[in-house]
Amino acid sequence: MDLAKWARSQRNIDISHVLIQKVERVSGYQRAIRLIKRQGICRLSSAVVFALLTKAELVLLRRRYRIVKDHFQYEAVDSIISDSLSITPVVSETGNIFQYDNDDLEKIRALDFDLLIRCGTGILRGEILSVAKHGIVSFHHADNRVYRGSPPAFWEVFYRDETTGFTLQQLTEDLDGGNVLARGCFTTQPTYLLNQANLYLRSNFFLKKLLCDIASTNTLIYLESSYPYDGKLFTRPNVWTQIRYVCRTMVRFTRTLIDQKIFCRRDSWNVSFATTNWHKLVMRQSKRIPNPRNHFLADPFIIRNNATDYCFVEDYDYAKNLAAISVYEISDDKVIRLGEAIKEEFHLSFPYIFTFKDEYYMCPQTKGTNDIRLYRNIEFPLKWELTAVLLDDVSATDTMIFPHDDRWWMLTNIDPFDGSDHSSMLFIFFSDNPLGHIWESHRMNPVIVDPMRARNAGILYDGDIIYRVSQQHGFGIYGQGTAINRIDELTPDKFSEVKVSTISPKFSPAAQGSHHLHSNGAITVFDYANKLRCNPISRKYSESNF
Repeated sequence: MDLAKWARSQRNIDISHVLIQKVERVSGYQRAIRLIKRQGICRLSSAVVFALLTKAELVLLRRRYRIVKDHFQYEAVDSIISDSLSITPVVSETGNIFQYDNDDLEKIRALDFDLLIRCGTGILRGEILSVAKHGIVSFHHADNRVYRGSPPAFWEVFYRDETTGFTLQQLTEDLDGGNVLARGCFTTQPTYLLNQANLYLRSNFFLKKLLCDIASTNTLIYLESSYPYDGKLFTRPNVWTQIRYVCRTMVRFTRTLIDQKIFCRRDSWNVSFATTNWHKLVMRQSKRIPNPRNHFLADPFIIRNNATDYCFVEDYDYAKNLAAISVYEISDDKVIRLGEAIKEEFHLSFPYIFTFKDEYYMCPQTKGTNDIRLYRNIEFPLKWELTAVLLDDVSATDTMIFPHDDRWWMLTNIDPFDGSDHSSMLFIFFSDNPLGHIWESHRMNPVIVDPMRARNAGILYDGDIIYRVSQQHGFGIYGQGTAINRIDELTPDKFSEVKVSTISPKFSPAAQGSHHLHSNGAITVFDYANKLRCNPISRKYSESNF
């Protein structure tokens, strides 16, 4: 329904027909008998238990997660797509493979479709695959280099994968191995059904993008060549596997509940610095900036002004559940807190700073405003004023702006959906003026669709070479580490980078994660997370140092 509504608003895309497959309706009893005959009583047991598992997750999650509730909402599309064509598949004895007779194929050919979009079940085989000009496109809701088969989004949770992928493909006779048109991945969610709902919602963005590309170019562009698949065909998990999944999920949630409600532990972020270039950084030899009481510090950027080094940080207040931008002066291994630079009624973080015409500008993350804002410095380092909104009506985080090859570039993490996932996609825009409102979108946007690479975590320089620092996440772990990526190509049409280093929190037994790195050449700053303990009665926090 979402796709149909969206297509109606597009001038050059027309979803004109719904092809209705007339398949035999059978009762649940008949389906059970057929399943027993084909695969045995064990497979029937696993199917029944899996249906109960899915129902249980739906009941438990739909009140808390809107996407889970919406995942099972069905609407008739005939109010939007008025024309339909009924066709009758010839179904194999296994009930999985659908083929079509010549009469139905000729009916479809007569409508001269540019493209068919597969939305139903069944493995399509035969001439139906080539009956439209560009064939049939379909989602495989997994990374088809790793998982082929079903159920979608289950096995990634079971194996605790950091990401869950999708593959948009032009169907061929090869099951789940069609011509790849787009692929990407998102952060794996803690339960199967939540993971599936999240995957279905976010992957639809790329089907819309594909349709726009086809409408403008009248061609399909294959993303990559096909390669051998050496994995097994995944099927519905057996009963024992489902029991293991339930136990693992319950243990994980119980541990989290005990940590938060009984021991009152939270992740606390800390900032450390070293008086060295980032190439020579030894993290265990760095010095920590003390967190103010009941606060944590994160997202440091180090700026040198008039021979003095200033560290701008996210300053999070636990009591207010908000952060401001604060400044510390660093000199001779000493740290002086200067105060707050920017404070708003909404959350601020990631205080990225650049210069333009000898003036300082800051582009902090402004969570909740649905825009990208720019502040101009009035009196360094503590006085700043809002000077421009560069992009509006956008949920963006961790924006970086810098000059390169006679243009200004904006690298930012946008969530085009509900604002809950800014780690999965990197977008690039460019402009002639960093203060202006005209920012053109990169042709490849989003240039990265992978939460292990996409989210900005700082910027580094080595002469004219630019390095983008990116966050890496684990299963259920935010900010597990960072990667340093050398940008090799950045033009309006192309973007490429190569990972040259990975940073994990091995420098301290207390460190649980690290998600930011920056340097001005003389001082290098980074952040790291540890577990913070508080008194459940007073709610006052104490911290672990390294």
